[in-house]
Amino acid sequence: MTLKSRKEQIESMLESNPTDSFLLFALAKEFENESNWPEAKKRYELIYQTNDSYIALYYHLGKLLEKMDDKSEALKFYRIGISKCLEVNDLHSKSELESALMNAQIED
Repeated sequence: MTLKSRKEQIESMLESNPTDSFLLFALAKEFENESNWPEAKKRYELIYQTNDSYIALYYHLGKLLEKMDDKSEALKFYRIGISKCLEVNDLHSKSELESALMNAQIED
């Protein structure tokens, strides 16, 4: 009997709930750990399409887009994330996103 990898376990759980934001986020992080950025991006985008109130999405997608040299999209998602944080009064995440936005703008 072979043990499933964490990624395989997550994929298996997603079969019964394919839009579970937590599982999609975990799978995106697994793809990032493998440097499979396009697959990670697909999972983050699916979260955005199905649950745009999942705040962690914005910082991590923005950072990924920066790695992929898509600075304008990264800035866009940082800004959207800041707005979402204001909607749900998540000041800690808002601060992190503002810092990421500022750093990305400085690096231009």
